[in-house]
Amino acid sequence: GAVSAANAARRSGQKFAGVALTASITVPNRKGASLRSVMLEKIATPTLFVHHASDSCSVTPLHGARASFERMQNAGVPVRWSTVTGGHSNIAPCKGKSHHGFWGVEGQAVGHLKTWIEKVISTQ
Repeated sequence: GAVSAANAARRSGQKFAGVALTASITVPNRKGASLRSVMLEKIATPTLFVHHASDSCSVTPLHGARASFERMQNAGVPVRWSTVTGGHSNIAPCKGKSHHGFWGVEGQAVGHLKTWIEKVISTQ
């Protein structure tokens, strides 16, 4: 979803109030999609990254999301970073019931999103 959301935001200009990217794919998956293939520097809308510090999914590493964030930040895109910690993880690191899916810390992730959305809306 993060790759599609980022691509839609890039293509739309300033039609969106903002775009939130969670557990972003930054290593090409079997379909070849990743944030590396999106011209993130061209996004003209506020962007939020939310990532779990312990996400162990092979296509959504923390360092990859952080690099994408920094790429946008260096380009002057209004971008914000939020890290989630804690929660639970099962044996499938890329599934919903893991750190990748913010399992057990959904409220923390949603809290970051809610706070950011309220801030973005209040500046419109």
